[in-house]
Amino acid sequence: DRKGQVLAKTGTLNPSANLAGYFYAKRNGVMHKYYFAMLVEKNGSGESTMARNFIEAMVRYWINYYSSKEGE
Repeated sequence: DRKGQVLAKTGTLNPSANLAGYFYAKRNGVMHKYYFAMLVEKNGSGESTMARNFIEAMVRYWINYYSSKEGE
């Protein structure tokens, strides 16, 4: 079962943090592949960790959302 599996490439291009790839989510017993790309602008040097944490949180949210039984 690939549910929740994420395959992605990170990147840092000052002043941004980036992640692009895809993940699998199972909805109503059917496995789907969803693609994404995120670019988060950083304003200061201390924001790298915050940007990466935000990106990770968004990917987790999408996996949970697209794995739910509610509308698509």
